[in-house]
Order: sequence, then C-alpha cells, then structure tokens
Amino acid sequence: MAKTWQEYQAEMIATHQAVPELSAVNSPSETARWKLIYFVIAVAMSFFEQVLELYYSLITSTVSSVKIGTPAWLAEQARLFQLGDSIEIINGVPTYPSGASGSKIITRVVAKNSSEGICIVKVAKGSITDLQALSSEELLQFSAYLNRIQFAGTRIKAISISADLLTIGANVRYNAIYDAATVKQNVIAAINNFLAALPEDGLFWREKLRDSMQSVTGIVDVELTGLQSIAGGEIVAIGQYYEARAGYIKLNSATPIESTITMIPA
Repeated sequence: MAKTWQEYQAEMIATHQAVPELSAVNSPSETARWKLIYFVIAVAMSFFEQVLELYYSLITSTVSSVKIGTPAWLAEQARLFQLGDSIEIINGVPTYPSGASGSKIITRVVAKNSSEGICIVKVAKGSITDLQALSSEELLQFSAYLNRIQFAGTRIKAISISADLLTIGANVRYNAIYDAATVKQNVIAAINNFLAALPEDGLFWREKLRDSMQSVTGIVDVELTGLQSIAGGEIVAIGQYYEARAGYIKLNSATPIESTITMIPA
C-alpha cells in the first residue's frame, strides 16, 4: 500500500533533524520554506507510488485474464462446457453461439499435467455431495469440446470415472458429558463435508481429515487407525496423502463409517 504524503514528510523531517549540518535550518513555522520543500516532495512521491500501484493492478488484472492454456484455465473452461451445444472460436476465444441452451453438467474438475506431458482433466457431474461419473456419451461430447479449445501442440485426456471409495478406521475420544451418538453423527458429517470440499488438485491429506474430525464439539482426540481407498478395483493404503484417481472421493458404503469409528469416552 502506498505511503501517505504525511508519512513521507514525517520521514524527511526526522532525517533532516538528525543531520547536524542542517541544524541551523530549524524554523518551527508550519509555513517555513524547508518544510514546504519537503511537503512538495512528499506529495509527489505519494502520488507517484499510487500511480505505480494502479498500473501494477491493471497489469495483474490483464495478465490473469489472458487465455494462456494452463491447467487452471482448462479447468475453468471445462466448467463452461454445455452438453449438446457446438463451440465456436471467435477472435481466438472459445464461445458458444447466442441462444445456446445446453446444460452445464460439469461440477467437479481436476486438471493436472502428467509426467508424460499430457494434461489430465478429471471431471464429474451432480451435486457436490453426490458426484457421479459422466455417461459415455457425455464424456465423448466433453472430449470433443476439449479438442476444440485446446492450444496447438498440447495433449489433453479427459477422464470421468466412479469415485474413489474411502474406508476410515478411527478411535475417537470424546468428552463424556456429550451424547456419544450425537457426537459420532457430527464427526461423520464433518468427514462428508471434508470430502465434498476436496481441493482442486484432488489431493487428500491425512492430517487435514484428522483436523476436520477434531473440530467437532466434544472431541478430545482422534486416532486414525487405518485409511484405505478403492479405485478401479485396486485397494490402496493411504499414508500422508493420496491423489484421488477419479478426482473426487466418497465413503465406501461396503464398510459403513458407523461401524469403523469407535467412540471412546474420555
């Protein structure tokens, strides 16, 4: 934030008074010539700094709006996909024609570059608490949309598969003054909220899950005794973190969370 002219003037006067050679220039009058000089300089410096900040803000805004083909930009474009509508490229910008009324079905996107130089775009549809994979026809249309808007020389692969299924084993110590059943349901709700708010990079962090569970009123401590995910039929033990293959995660109904969390009064 730019300094005010008062701040600049105060700094110059303080420096002036600290220089012995300028001790003779010490008129206390508010209209003294030496104070007027510092006032003019202070106003000019403050104004110039404000102009620089305004210019910086303009440049930053312009750069952020440029269509540069990054994974973040691709994720943004994925959310604009309209089922059944044909995309047009106008002045280099992908645009739907006026009157296009196709449904924007994409509600979850994870776009990341792979080590093979391919940008993997994982998508899902539905409400944030009930995400689902796209149908084969929807995925076909979405892939065609990506091919239409992608930058020359880039490689993109669209994926939409069923959610990774999470099993959580935990010993939850709670203040015995609270009702165990109520606290347990609140913990389960916190887990579901955590999964619904999975970051845009699709990364699941063990300690962040634990923090979410511990934030529930009445919880004393949470010990995660086991975390595993099933993705594409493969069982994966989760360590410090886990990258969702589908880009989103749901609790595994085959191992009900109610039976894998043990409530321990403390």
